[in-house]
Amino acid sequence: MKLGLGGIHKELLTSDAIERGLNALHKHALTINEHRVKDVKIFATSALRGAENRDTFLEAVWTKLGWEVEIIDGDREAELIFKGVNLSLSVDRETVLILDIGGGSNEFILSHGNNILWKQSFNIGIARVLEIFTPSDPLHPEEIAKMERWFEDELAMLWHACENHRPDILVGCSGAFDTFTDLYEEVEPESNYRTASLLPVGAFQKIHETLKVSTLDERQKMRGMDLCVSK
Repeated sequence: MKLGLGGIHKELLTSDAIERGLNALHKHALTINEHRVKDVKIFATSALRGAENRDTFLEAVWTKLGWEVEIIDGDREAELIFKGVNLSLSVDRETVLILDIGGGSNEFILSHGNNILWKQSFNIGIARVLEIFTPSDPLHPEEIAKMERWFEDELAMLWHACENHRPDILVGCSGAFDTFTDLYEEVEPESNYRTASLLPVGAFQKIHETLKVSTLDERQKMRGMDLCVSK
């Protein structure tokens, strides 16, 4: 939906963002109606949590679709992400670090089996990052270094938690990880219905280094790149 794009640091939803959000929900409504789903629950996260004009969006959703939207805090968001991962994967014997990359916030959860060891929501989503840094095309080395220092500082609590719990596996559960895996497998976006896919660390590091020095035009031509996220 990219609800936070263009206004997240102003704590506002832009008119374009509201329109994108309504269009996205309308598409979901078509699928929901096709499968005759009776109970629909909609959760809103970081972009709506902080938006002063969120009632405009909430009222539009109710008027156009008849749905009530529940705004949840970061702690609840992390808990729901953990439950979704735990229902999808069998990693009972390992300590797992779960990461969900969002537009307004990123959620990190450390877990073992059915138990959450630690969880935290950080306001470092990509919409916020783009407004803070307004990156060049391509990125300059000094920009990359500045961003890396910023993330290091913002995630100090995470590093401390990882030192305490020593996770064995990273589980990524957002669209960004689908794109990384599509790039690794060189398949068209959404051509595979993904449940669980393995992305080797070495492959991710290679993709990471390539993306850091690429231009927008180069990214858009990469096999597997979702054009919605190439920017």
